[in-house]
Amino acid sequence: MADIGHESLSYKRVKHKQKHLIPQPHGIKLTEDTKQINVRDQKFNASILTMQRLDTCTPEHNFIYVKTYKTGSSTLAALLKRYGLRNNLTAALSSLSTKLNLLRIRESEVLAIKYSCIETFPGYNYIASHIQNYDYNSLKALIPTAKFVSILRSPFKQFESLYYYTRNTKRLENSSNPFATYLQKTEASKRKVKSFLDCFGIKAGQESRLVELDKEFDLVLITEYMDESLVLLKKMMCWTFDDILYRSRKVSKRKRQPITKAMERILSKGLANDLIVYQHFNRTLWHKIDNYDGDFEHDLFRFRARLSEVTENCDKAENIHDRYCILLKSDVNYLDQLIKSTQLNRFCGY
Repeated sequence: MADIGHESLSYKRVKHKQKHLIPQPHGIKLTEDTKQINVRDQKFNASILTMQRLDTCTPEHNFIYVKTYKTGSSTLAALLKRYGLRNNLTAALSSLSTKLNLLRIRESEVLAIKYSCIETFPGYNYIASHIQNYDYNSLKALIPTAKFVSILRSPFKQFESLYYYTRNTKRLENSSNPFATYLQKTEASKRKVKSFLDCFGIKAGQESRLVELDKEFDLVLITEYMDESLVLLKKMMCWTFDDILYRSRKVSKRKRQPITKAMERILSKGLANDLIVYQHFNRTLWHKIDNYDGDFEHDLFRFRARLSEVTENCDKAENIHDRYCILLKSDVNYLDQLIKSTQLNRFCGY
């Protein structure tokens, strides 16, 4: 771990620490003994139902989420950060000033903020950010009991998303299908590829690392099957349906043409390794679903019904200022700031 650098806040001990209350959603109270959600605000009782944990398992609070690029990873990161806030968990935040809250690993040390203002730091519960120089052993040493989680997306859709994100469409804006035109007119060597393999520290010629990744990660979600993936996450972590509710983040509003088979053939040449990894973890996902402990289809139906219910109620005009809905709609940047200030208050009293 790294102390705060000169670009970061200086965390000093204060004599009297204030009791910090995690910002709880308006109208909702989480009780530690039953893990119930109780309604205090009658105007919102159509959305927030009492939901008692029926599982006999103990919720997992320690996890490491390795974000990937243009895979819907911000949606999942926001979900995990909200869980951390609601359960008073401690996140390992970057000790460096970066907009992406990029957590770096240098010489086997995770450069996370450590709070020198407290005599005995209890340790971290989770990571939910991009990680530079991914190293399983270093991360495992930081949070020994953590579940490792990540998310992958079809390499074709990921490449397309990256293409539009970097705004390469300007010179092709008159084309009815800018992405197809780009693939046809741009040499393969000049196409900008941001492989999600980089996020796992896999370089060209290291395809054997796939076997290691399979052992390192407890669950790799698939963007195309987000709801199914989250039901698996809920089961693995012994969480509730309310813990895995989400709002899609950073979704482009631009209308896109479907990716054709011809386009896929062009892309396959430069994304061969990505496709191997994606197909492997896609098969792994469905293997887990086939071996699900319980009625998977029933749980998936219940989750989607709950998600639809809460989304509908949070979109109502009378609930736009409800704190539960505000947190649900918050992006990762806002949540990062909230987490940082919450932890600063908790450990240093200001």
